[in-house]
Amino acid sequence: MTDLTYQIAALKQGEHLCSVYETTNEMMTQAVPYLQQGLLSGERCIYVADENTNETVLLYLKNGGIDADEAVNAGNLILWNHHDYKPAGLFDRKVMYDFVQGNVQRAIEQGFSGLRVAVEMTWAPSAGVTLQDLVGWESLLNRLSYPGSKASFICMYNRSLLPSALIREALYVHPVVILGHQVCPNLFYQPPEIALENKSDDEKLVWMVAQIKRTDLAEKALLQKTNALEHKNAELERFAYAASHDLREPLRQVESYVRLIEKRYKGRLDADANDFINFAVMGVDRMNKLIRSTLTYARVGLCPSIFESVDCEDLLSHVLEGLKRAIIENSAQIIRNPLPRVIGIPVLLSQVFQNLVQNAIKYHGDAQPLVQISCERRRGEWLFSVQDNGVGIDPLYHQKIFEIFQRLDSLDETSGSGIGLAICRKALEQHGGKIWVDSQVGKGATFYFTVPFSPAIETLNPNQSALDS
Repeated sequence: MTDLTYQIAALKQGEHLCSVYETTNEMMTQAVPYLQQGLLSGERCIYVADENTNETVLLYLKNGGIDADEAVNAGNLILWNHHDYKPAGLFDRKVMYDFVQGNVQRAIEQGFSGLRVAVEMTWAPSAGVTLQDLVGWESLLNRLSYPGSKASFICMYNRSLLPSALIREALYVHPVVILGHQVCPNLFYQPPEIALENKSDDEKLVWMVAQIKRTDLAEKALLQKTNALEHKNAELERFAYAASHDLREPLRQVESYVRLIEKRYKGRLDADANDFINFAVMGVDRMNKLIRSTLTYARVGLCPSIFESVDCEDLLSHVLEGLKRAIIENSAQIIRNPLPRVIGIPVLLSQVFQNLVQNAIKYHGDAQPLVQISCERRRGEWLFSVQDNGVGIDPLYHQKIFEIFQRLDSLDETSGSGIGLAICRKALEQHGGKIWVDSQVGKGATFYFTVPFSPAIETLNPNQSALDS
C-alpha cells in the first residue's frame, strides 16, 4: 500500500476532490486507490473516461490490485464515457445536478453505501461547456458532495491538455486537491455561496479577509494545542517510567514470597492450593513482563533525539547477531538486500529491526522461517520492508497490533506483552516516519516502514546504485 492510499482512506465519505496531473500514470496513481477505497467501503463506483478508453482504465485498475472484471460484473463498478455522464443537449447545470443526484439515490436504493465518481474532465471543453458553466457546475457539486454525504467525486484535470486558466478556476471550488502523492486541503477554496452568487467585489474582499484571519487564528490555536499536547505527553512518559520503575521493588518482594511458597508448599497441599500457587506465580510473571515493557516503551519517548548518520547494513548485522540463537533454533533463513545510510537515532532504529525480525521468526507457523529485508528509495524517504512467510494477520487487526499492549487473540498468554510493534511505531514517529503492514491470514506478512531521506548523506551510501535500480 502506498502513502497516498492511506491518505485517501483517511478521507470521510462525501469529499469533493480535484486531481491535477500531467501523465496518465500520474492520474491513475491517484484514481486507482480512490476507487479501491470506494469498493472496499461498499460504494458504487463510476469511472468516466474521456482521454482514455475503458480498456485502458480497466488495465490500470487490474494492475492496481482491483478485481475489475468481478466488480463490473457485480455492478459495483461502472465504466462510462462523457456521453453517459452528460445528458444530451446543451449543458444545463440543473439538469446535470438532477441526473447525478438521481444516480446517487439509485445506488443507495440498491443497497450501496453511496456513490463514488471519478471523472476525466477533458470532456467539458470538448462538449462546448464554457469556463463559467464549468466552474458553476463544480461549485454546485459541493451542495451534493460534502464530508458525511453519500456522494463522492474526484474531478481530474490534465495540465497537458487543459488551459491553465481553466484549471486555476476549477481549483477554487474544490475543498481538497490531490497533487502528486499528496492529499492537500485547499486554502483557496471558495464555497458555493461565493462562487455561484453574484457577490460584489466588496463582499468578496470582506470574505477573503475573514478567511485570512480565520486561518491565522486556527494555526495559532493549533500550535498552542500541539505544544500543550507535547508537554503532556512528555509528562506522561516520565510518569510511566517513574511509576514502572518504582513498582518493580514491591513486586520483587511479592515475587520472592510467592516463589518461596511455591518451593515449600507446592505438592504438599490439596489440588486447589496448587492451582492457586500456579496462578499467583503466573500473575507475578505477567506483571513483571508488563512493567518491563512499560519501561521500554517509556524509554523510547525519553530517548534523546540526537540524530546521526546510521549505516543500516551494520545496524542490521548487530541485530541479527543478537538474534543468532533464535535464528539457529528455528532454522530461519534471512535474505538481506542492500540497505542505505540514513539520518536517525541508532538505538531506536535497532529496536525497529529487532522487533520486526524477531516477530517474523517467532510467528512462522509450520513452515521454516523465511525473512527478507529490503529497502527502496521513494520521494523524500526510504521505504524499508520486512517480509515473512509466517501465519499472517487478519486485515481487521492491521491497526490494532500497533497499539500498546494489544495482541492478536490467537496468540497465547506467554507469547509477549503486545509492546514490540507499539515501540516500532513510536520510534519511527520520532524519525518522522511511519509503519504499516500488508498481510492475510496464512499468507505471511510484510511490514513496511519509512525513514525520511537526507540528501546530505546520499554519496556516503555504498549501495546507492543497487537501491535505485
